[in-house]
Amino acid sequence: MTALTDLISAGGGGSEINEIKFFTDRGSSFTDSNGQVWLKAGAKTVDVTTYPDADSGLTTLSFSSDYQAAESSSTSMNGKGLSLSSDNVWALNLDSGTQIRVTDLATGTVSHFTPYNGFNPAGVGYVKAAASSGLTTPLSNANGYFMGVLGGFNGTSLLSFHLIGGSGTDAGKSNGLQAWLVLRDPSGTGLNASPYNYTATTQPAAFHWNPATRYLYVMFASSTTRCHLFIYNMSGNDWGNINAGNGTSTQLNASSFIDWQTQSGANSIYHMSGSSTHLYVHYRNASYTRNIRKIPLSGNLSWASGTDVGTSNSGLLQNADGTFSTLNFRDYPVYYRTAGSTEKFLVHDNPNNKLHEITLDVPIIGQAAWDYRRAQTPYQRIK
Repeated sequence: MTALTDLISAGGGGSEINEIKFFTDRGSSFTDSNGQVWLKAGAKTVDVTTYPDADSGLTTLSFSSDYQAAESSSTSMNGKGLSLSSDNVWALNLDSGTQIRVTDLATGTVSHFTPYNGFNPAGVGYVKAAASSGLTTPLSNANGYFMGVLGGFNGTSLLSFHLIGGSGTDAGKSNGLQAWLVLRDPSGTGLNASPYNYTATTQPAAFHWNPATRYLYVMFASSTTRCHLFIYNMSGNDWGNINAGNGTSTQLNASSFIDWQTQSGANSIYHMSGSSTHLYVHYRNASYTRNIRKIPLSGNLSWASGTDVGTSNSGLLQNADGTFSTLNFRDYPVYYRTAGSTEKFLVHDNPNNKLHEITLDVPIIGQAAWDYRRAQTPYQRIK
């Protein structure tokens, strides 16, 4: 009868895939004399194609080939405000006080500015002009973009700012206040008035502009008490089409609105981003689990029409040498792009405040790290 020690010394013959055995340390992985592959506890691999029978879990992952900003784009993130231009040229986020930071995604360089004296932003984002021709001069100089900033100004307002054009270090930054939209619900009640009272800049606030349909989606939330989505039909307005407004204040009634807080039963709703087809809402459910809700723009925008795509407060960063380290999040992931059929998001890391591209729910193989004081190391057979 062959002893267990003989099996181990012979390279693990007779073992089953996913079985754990102890060896002297042989690196992150090794192949024994029987052709069986073993993965060290604490090491991980995302190669589920080569090892289809190995136990795997799901994690949020930033691959080594993913985008990573070269510089920090915040000094003290307040956990909201991150937004992207629809062609992924620039990223915007709120910083301490009234500062807004711009990251040039092509170069990773970061600049900052204050958009308007005395105005405290609650949410920020870019607007891409719907028209392809006939743009006003400031828009045509900035690839059809201008900036919008949500906050308190003559009521709850969305302010329009022209951008500095060109490709220099200031491109993407504000070039002065152009106009502002005073936001109201369908009946004409201001969003700063009862029953909404959306006035505090500490409240979650975000907007998404769809140039194809010329609809503006504005989300305000207030911790556990309420969250609304307001929809504005801008098809009869030059704002967002050929210009950034007429230079004056315009009261704007929503075409419809949805009480997401009541529909969802969520504990808290934090942030919203969007693509050409969906809204992505970062929230915490009644069990305090964080998720991203994907809601199609083509539907009725009810909470029930969406599905959860998953997220967490942290993930893993794949290093260039193939190892993995913990990636903690500073803020909430926002939609970035779709690569193939895979949705990608951007998030600031903690503590460096650098932007990372992440993928949700990536299958990954690997056991927890073992106590370093043990004389031998456990390995999982993965093939």
